[in-house]
Amino acid sequence: MLRVVTKIVIEQQTPPEYPTVRNNKFTIDFVNEYQGESSWENLTDTFEVTLPKSVYVLDKYGNKYNLFGTNKNIGGGTDIPPLFLRGDKITVDAGYWHYTETGVETLSMTGTGTIPHLFEGFITQVKSDTPFTLECEDYFYTLKQVPSPKKNWKGVSIDDMIRQLVKGTGITVSQKSKISIGWTAGHYSTTGESVATVLSSLRSQCHLECYMRGKELRVGYPIYYEDEARQLDFCFNGAKGNIIQHDLTYQRKDDIVLSAVASSTMVTIDGVDEDGTPKEKRKQIELLIVLKNGRFTVIDIEKGESVPPNTEGQRRDFPFTDNTPRDKMIMISKERLMKYYYDGFSGSFTTFGLPFVKHGDTVNLTDDIMPERNGRYKVKQVGYNGGVNGLRQTISLDYKLL
Repeated sequence: MLRVVTKIVIEQQTPPEYPTVRNNKFTIDFVNEYQGESSWENLTDTFEVTLPKSVYVLDKYGNKYNLFGTNKNIGGGTDIPPLFLRGDKITVDAGYWHYTETGVETLSMTGTGTIPHLFEGFITQVKSDTPFTLECEDYFYTLKQVPSPKKNWKGVSIDDMIRQLVKGTGITVSQKSKISIGWTAGHYSTTGESVATVLSSLRSQCHLECYMRGKELRVGYPIYYEDEARQLDFCFNGAKGNIIQHDLTYQRKDDIVLSAVASSTMVTIDGVDEDGTPKEKRKQIELLIVLKNGRFTVIDIEKGESVPPNTEGQRRDFPFTDNTPRDKMIMISKERLMKYYYDGFSGSFTTFGLPFVKHGDTVNLTDDIMPERNGRYKVKQVGYNGGVNGLRQTISLDYKLL
C-alpha cells in the first residue's frame, strides 16, 4: 500500500525597499493539488500549487502556524503583512510511504538521496481564494528581474555576451554549453530589456535553445546531458506493470515519412555606408529534405518559390546559423531526421509519482506479452500532477535510443 507524502517549503524574500524584513520559512505537508510542466522546449518550467487555508504549517523554528483567521493575509491587499509574495522561494517534493519486500515501511521521495527535487523556483503570483493558489516558475524567473545594459556588443561572441549578462545573478552558464552561432554580437544591442527577454530574442532569431536545470542555464548544445541522465524502468503489464495509461503509437520504419525544411542566410559584405558601416547582402537558402522508404531526397527551394505542402508524415524546421554551407546543412539534417526513423513508440504515457522522471532522462519500456516492442527512449517533456487523488507523471518521448 502506498501513502502519498508531499512537502512544500516556502522561504520569504524581502523585496527591494520593502518596509519590513521578511525572513520566515514555512513547511507545508499537505496540498490539495499541484500540477507542473517541464521541458527543454520551454524557456521556463512552470508549477502551480493549490493549498487550503484551514491548515497548520511549520515556521522556521518548527512551531505550528495557522494560515486561517481574520488576522492572516495570504498574498497582500491589506495592511497586514502578507505571508507569501511574488519572488518568495519555493521547493516542492512528493513521494510515498511504502513497504519493502522485507516488510519494512520506508519513505521514497523526491529531494532525498540522489533523487532531484520535484520543483525549485519562485512564486510569481498568489491567488488568495479559498483554497488559495501559488503560481510558480523555475530559476529563469531570476533572469526576468535583471535588466540588460544599454550596450552594443561589438566584437563580443554570443557565448561571452550571455555569460556577462548573467554574471552576478546567482545563475551560472553550464561549462558544457556550446553555442554554435557563427557570428559575434557586433550587430546585436541590448537596450535595458530583461536578460530573459534577450535570451528569448536569441532563441527566436538564432534558434538558440536554452533552459534551466536548477540554477544552471544551459544554452545551445548539447540538449541532453548524458552523464547525468538516469535510466528508469517502466512496464506495460505483469507484476512490475507501472504504466497506468498511454497514447503511445507503435510505428514501423516502412510506414514513416519524415521531412525537414533546412534554412540558412548567406551574408556577404557589399561595400560600406558613408559612416563606414559594412553593407550586408543577404540571401536566404532553403532546402526540403525528405526521408521515405529509407532513402533521402533533397529539393532546393529557389527564390520566389514556396516550400511544397506537407501531405504525409512529420515535418520539422531545421534553421541553421548564417553562412552554413549547403553540404553541412544536408548532412546535419539527415542525422537529425534519422533519430526519428525507427521501429518503436512515439507519444506519451502516464505513470505514478515514482520513479521520478525529468526531461533528459532515459526510460526503458518493456512489454512482457510482446517483448519485440521493448525499447529505450529519451524523455522530452514531463507533466506532473498530484495531491489528494494521488501522484501522476505524464512522460513524453523524444526518440528511441535502443
